Amino acid sequence: MKNLTIRKIQKEDYPQLIAIENSVWTVENTPGIVHYNNTSEYMSRYPIGSNFVAVDENNHVLGVLQYENATPLPTSNKTLSLSIAVSQTAQNAGAGSALMNRVKDYAREHNYRKLTLRALGSNARALAFYQKHQFVIEGHLKDEFYIDGKFVDDYLLSYFL
Repeated sequence: MKNLTIRKIQKEDYPQLIAIENSVWTVENTPGIVHYNNTSEYMSRYPIGSNFVAVDENNHVLGVLQYENATPLPTSNKTLSLSIAVSQTAQNAGAGSALMNRVKDYAREHNYRKLTLRALGSNARALAFYQKHQFVIEGHLKDEFYIDGKFVDDYLLSYFL
């Protein structure tokens, strides 16, 4: 995608971020549907200046990559846990890859050792995307969730810096 910029969240991004988050998460890709009711709710979880967004030349938000320390323990301060959401209209256009590359650079710049994320076994597109970005499966939890009348596996994927 041409003229794509990766930057930190700004105040004017919140309505678009909420729209992406509320439309992207489904029973196929998360064990718990994410839904934000208003800007203040989203802003309290992800303040201005946190996390990365992909925007086009018109400053239209295409996706978001959230990252945080894997746990609140000081001993896990070298591992970032990730979550990514790309608008349905921007999928397969490079925004997700640009976000993933940016967080890898950020992690290297800040001396992180590892990036982790989780994906449902029912989400083959996400698993393929993560593996394309050199994430490896570190854990496989068989039948971890019961979603929509079916047992679903959960995968822990990692990228080592």
